Amino acid sequence: MAKQDDNLIPQAHKLTVDEQSKGGKKSGDARRKRKEFKTLLETALCEQVEVNEKAMSRAEAIVISLIAKAARGDVQAFLAIRDTIGEKPKDKVDVKVNNSERAAYLKAAEAIKTSKRGDSE
Repeated sequence: MAKQDDNLIPQAHKLTVDEQSKGGKKSGDARRKRKEFKTLLETALCEQVEVNEKAMSRAEAIVISLIAKAARGDVQAFLAIRDTIGEKPKDKVDVKVNNSERAAYLKAAEAIKTSKRGDSE
C-alpha cells in the first residue's frame, strides 16, 4: 500500500509570479465570459416574440410555458417555479440552543476533555 502523503504538494513548492499571473488572468476571463453570457441572455429575454398572435417578451413566453408544464404535472417545472419565487425549503437546519443547554453541553465537553487527559497521563 502506498503512503498517503505521496500525492501531497511539498510545503516548499510555491507558484512563480508568472504562474500566479496566469491564474488571475484565467479567472478574470471566466468572469467576463459569465457576465457576457448573462447580458446576452437578459437581452434575449427582453426581445418581443409573437405567441398565439399575442406580442410578448420571451421571458413572458417562458413563464407561461413553465406554468403550463407545471399544471400538466411536470415536477421539475413546479420546482423551478417554487425555487424562483423564493419558496424553496432550507437546505440547512437552524438549531437554537438556550443558555442552560449550552452550559450543560460545555460542562459535559470539559468533563470529557478532563477524563481524556487523565487517561493519557
